[in-house]
Amino acid sequence: MNCNTQVAMLAGTNAGIVAEILRNLMEAEEEVVVKFGKTWCRCSMKTITVFCPFLSIDQASYAIKALKKRGIICCMKMEVNKFDHTNWYAFTEYGMRIMKRGDKVGQKNENESNQQTP
Repeated sequence: MNCNTQVAMLAGTNAGIVAEILRNLMEAEEEVVVKFGKTWCRCSMKTITVFCPFLSIDQASYAIKALKKRGIICCMKMEVNKFDHTNWYAFTEYGMRIMKRGDKVGQKNENESNQQTP
């Protein structure tokens, strides 16, 4: 099961698509900042709809809210300009685990299982 499918099962299909967009933005390293021990990418709802024209701004916004509610991403405003309301997004530790390996919820990795067996 790939990570997009896992996120889609947890937070919805659109949320899986948006999570993949955020991961691709972070991997492209354009407008990426490392702060507070996390990699943050800057992304507006309009940007999401440009990458996925089949999503409306409301659908993109709802997908972001679903990802935040499930603890997959966190968001913050980091701009100095008070008129710039674009959010910066980072994956939580849980979200990074899902996006890297596509783990199932509650699934242990091989190292954890090997350490518990005598």
